[in-house]
Amino acid sequence: MLVRLHVVIDTEDTGIEEEIKEQLDACINWLQEYPEQLRVCVSRQTHEEDEVGQLTLRLDENQKKIEEYEKKTKYFSECYDMEKALHYVEIPKEIPEDAAHIRSYLESDVKALDKDSVIRDLNKVYFENRGFLI
Repeated sequence: MLVRLHVVIDTEDTGIEEEIKEQLDACINWLQEYPEQLRVCVSRQTHEEDEVGQLTLRLDENQKKIEEYEKKTKYFSECYDMEKALHYVEIPKEIPEDAAHIRSYLESDVKALDKDSVIRDLNKVYFENRGFLI
């Protein structure tokens, strides 16, 4: 809907009439462009609300994964502690207790072993402890 305004000014200065006409034209142009700007803003808002919904779902999924990984970490930590208590492998005291250092130590230590040396070492331990086995 286009509204037309007629402004009548009784002055001798025609510059004021031109200024008012320009301001009115600017207002009318703004009003004509407003529906498109509103549509763009609503579209952007809808898109951002959808994105927020997707991010919320991903956040919930990631929270569940974190809880699952925390349970696994606890379980594997307990397994590691029980395995370590069996003293299958002697780890030097200089090696820090974190998994990364122990893993790198074991990787470097095991690289030198081949199948025959592992079997020989297992047989050695077996024969040393054979008397204690039932």
